[in-house]
Amino acid sequence: MIKNIYKTWLTVITVVLFSSLTGVAQTQTVKTISACRLFADIENTSAVLGYIPAGKEVEVIEILDDYLLVKYEDMEGLILKDKTDNGAEMLSPAQQNQVQQKQVVNPGFIEDRLMLLSEKYGTKSGKAIYEHKIWKGMDHNMIRDSWGKPLRVSREVKTSGTVEIWTYRKSWLLLRNGILSEWGPNR
Repeated sequence: MIKNIYKTWLTVITVVLFSSLTGVAQTQTVKTISACRLFADIENTSAVLGYIPAGKEVEVIEILDDYLLVKYEDMEGLILKDKTDNGAEMLSPAQQNQVQQKQVVNPGFIEDRLMLLSEKYGTKSGKAIYEHKIWKGMDHNMIRDSWGKPLRVSREVKTSGTVEIWTYRKSWLLLRNGILSEWGPNR
């Protein structure tokens, strides 16, 4: 944690110093070498904001360990460095070796998340899930597609059915028999 904060501050100081020396802020861009997920959070990588197709140029906002904080179209999020053309150069030699061993092309990968969700849940619900919305009556699969995997799940089995509380960073959700019935902010 402290190491990450130190690296982040060092990166910020370097960018500020470089920008002030040149008088112009340099915008760094990288190109995706394969389709990649745009994550909302490093702590919860199942919270996917969207997908970036292969060959798309993204603006790098910050370099964080194995991730890049990037801007793509109107979204900001995190992508894995090894999914970009320059990203591998930003990795350590050991990480570069792991990437080379793992790179497998998935020809069946669907790049358009909105289209996938619309096919799965219908146009109206698919669009709402794509926009990370929730509503009473959603089932557990819809919630996972909308908000991702919860940080914690508390489950209680009663004679009337199962009650679950899904905890996210800022909110909790109450599911009765797998159906969303209530939610609220964490305190």
